[in-house]
Amino acid sequence: MEVRVFEKVKKYEPFGGPIQLQCNAQGALDSIDPAMAEAVTAKGTITGDRVNGLLDGVSGEWFYRFDTRKPCHDNGLPLTLVLSRFELLDILSNGVGAENIEMGTVVERYEHRGEKVVATLTDGREFEGDVLIGADGIRSKLRAQMRGADPEKPPLAYAGYAVYTAVCKYSQPHREPQHTDPNKVGYQVFLGPKQYFVSSDVGNGEQQYYAFLEVPPGGDDEFAKCEKWENYREMLMDRFSGWAPAVMERLECTRPEDVERRDVNDILPDPRWVDGRMALLGDSAHAVQPNLGQGGGQAIESAYVLADELSKCEGGKGVQKALMVYASRRFLRTGSIHG
Repeated sequence: MEVRVFEKVKKYEPFGGPIQLQCNAQGALDSIDPAMAEAVTAKGTITGDRVNGLLDGVSGEWFYRFDTRKPCHDNGLPLTLVLSRFELLDILSNGVGAENIEMGTVVERYEHRGEKVVATLTDGREFEGDVLIGADGIRSKLRAQMRGADPEKPPLAYAGYAVYTAVCKYSQPHREPQHTDPNKVGYQVFLGPKQYFVSSDVGNGEQQYYAFLEVPPGGDDEFAKCEKWENYREMLMDRFSGWAPAVMERLECTRPEDVERRDVNDILPDPRWVDGRMALLGDSAHAVQPNLGQGGGQAIESAYVLADELSKCEGGKGVQKALMVYASRRFLRTGSIHG
């Protein structure tokens, strides 16, 4: 199968925090390409073999511990791991081949011409193919065109929370942790009224955390403006004052400039994924909230199902049926994950 990828960025560079890949994502990736799955395992940090679960945000006592090992063992699937988004992109792009990736451009629009679909790029060039996959994110232009919607008004559903996230140097070789042993604990969710705090070991002595605050959307609240505090870290330490020492410890060892904020949005399930020879995939079709740890995982599952259906086509025939079957196989699954 000949492919061409149109990538918005001009160059892949380290960005954001690590990504969590649960057993379903790794299993799907292994079905697509075992070599890529092996590379992910080699680069990743396994957290599924440790204690993971829910805690009281104030006392720090465990509400519930997840058994993340037994389901994987029973189904012959790998344990949950985390790895750098940059390293994952490097593995995936090597699998596709650099010669098949067009950097620094995106598809602005598409049209059907006979038995082909034509993609027009930002620079005006056109590319013709048997199928076009719109994996252009939660603010997808191709989804807007497909559904006759305004691309400047994507169908975002605000979750009621803004998230402040950072990666901090929490344990050896950087420092001695006082309240959480990363060798025993992988993933923790500290719960409280109108806010909660999620943290995970991401390897190399670092922890990635997400601090969720119940606020109006748009970044116009006092915490987003941060006029009462020097920076977001100081604001979070104030907002979470009195919470479990393990929460405060992570905030204390965070560099102020590393904290980033964004509204938490997803999109409500909508079965309109296919238009002729164009189909949506990933966040453009089934964006979910980050605390589920399934955004990338569901995209990989969708990629496997899409490839499976397209592999049944010969000579470009049967593509439209294949895309419809792909959408039908994936819609209920992604909708159930969304909830």
